[in-house]
Amino acid sequence: MNTRLKSLFRWPLFFISILFPLVGHTSGCHGGGGSQTLVLLPTQYYQFGISTSYQFMKGSFDSYGFYNPTPSHSSLSSMTMALGAGMRFLEFWQGAFSLPMIHRNQTTPQKNYSATALGDPVLEIRHTFLEDVGFLPYQPELNFYGGVKLPLGTSVYTSSDPSEIDVVGDGMTTVHTGFNTAKLYRPFKFSLDGSFFYPFQKKVTQIRNVSLETPYVLKSGNRMQLIENISFLLNNHWNSALGIKELWILKSKKDKTIVEGSAGRLFSTTASLSYAYDVSWNVGMSYETAFPFYRYAVNQPHSHSFSVALNYGIF
Repeated sequence: MNTRLKSLFRWPLFFISILFPLVGHTSGCHGGGGSQTLVLLPTQYYQFGISTSYQFMKGSFDSYGFYNPTPSHSSLSSMTMALGAGMRFLEFWQGAFSLPMIHRNQTTPQKNYSATALGDPVLEIRHTFLEDVGFLPYQPELNFYGGVKLPLGTSVYTSSDPSEIDVVGDGMTTVHTGFNTAKLYRPFKFSLDGSFFYPFQKKVTQIRNVSLETPYVLKSGNRMQLIENISFLLNNHWNSALGIKELWILKSKKDKTIVEGSAGRLFSTTASLSYAYDVSWNVGMSYETAFPFYRYAVNQPHSHSFSVALNYGIF
């Protein structure tokens, strides 16, 4: 890597906030550029991060896109604390790992429910194919990545709680692959992240720890996600960003038969602000909502999400 590029990436203003996902009941969002694992800068060897996210459910959109608000005097929320680590093992190769701890709380007129459990860990490998060289105006940074989500968290199949408040995962091994491209035109940075998720089929023999008389094979729908982001570098320490995320979930199959009404779709916007204390420490916060794309939501919750993340990198 040339001297100019090394000095460029040592500036604190390049510490774009790394945020972890909120783990929802119906969908999970991905890794790396999709903000589920840490991404190292070109001169970093290690990075460690911790984030706390809060998600408040206001209702849900059904399979026809109609909105069903949460009943009065009822609420559903979740708080996620995610630990992550990333390591560079070759000049253009890096690996990352994240593990969420999730607390869910549900309030009804009759009773309050709450549970805390470990979620599904994510492993990811990333390759830097191109680097953003400042004096080449049309050469962006380009990364390719792939990973796997392991079904270690409690799912609807292993839950023993009738309210399912302890459900923090979908119970399926899911592999993903994707790309991330970005280009800096000071003071703006434009980025695009695209990913594809493939959940492996699962033989369902029990629901809520109760054996089924007729087991079946379930193949959850594949998912595709795009994230477009514009960052504005305010100064050597502060950075703001505005992004749009589109998620499509294809129909599931039960014993190779399509399950009608199982497809999903969610478009959302994200606003974030981050502060780089120095070349190693970075803190960021973000807010995500489906506004103004409510009409596109299908089979997804209507929620507001808040996140705060702290990262430390070693060069």
